[in-house]
Amino acid sequence: MVAIIAALAATLYITGTIVWSLAFFSTFDDRFIQSVPRYKLVTEPVTSAFAENPLHVMAIKFVFMVMTKAFGGFRYSLAHLAYYIDILNTIAAFAVLWEQIQSKPYYEKELATRFANDNTGIPDITSLRQIKRLIHPVLKNDGIILER
Repeated sequence: MVAIIAALAATLYITGTIVWSLAFFSTFDDRFIQSVPRYKLVTEPVTSAFAENPLHVMAIKFVFMVMTKAFGGFRYSLAHLAYYIDILNTIAAFAVLWEQIQSKPYYEKELATRFANDNTGIPDITSLRQIKRLIHPVLKNDGIILER
């Protein structure tokens, strides 16, 4: 019974690693999404989620790694290979996060030109309002108008 649970944990980990690798690959290069137009309804939201929330993706992946190790899934060699692929996924997630941090001056400039008469300013990334938004990404910042 323990071997079945370990094999299931390893299988889920390997499958998750493949899906997450494809999502990160399509985050950097959209030719993958364009090559599978039949599945665009699925690939587009998944890629957007990975591109917009890399910190959440890294946290969830860490939980998956801990659970796989707890259930003994890393006893299989294919799961070890998936672990090394996950290291590359983590580097890709850090790259996406770094791009977001580097682009902050550009969107600050754009928001400053759009909301020149607003005196609240743009909150810092370490402010409580931004941290709450990182924890719950559905919440939007005050003063941002979503246009269609």
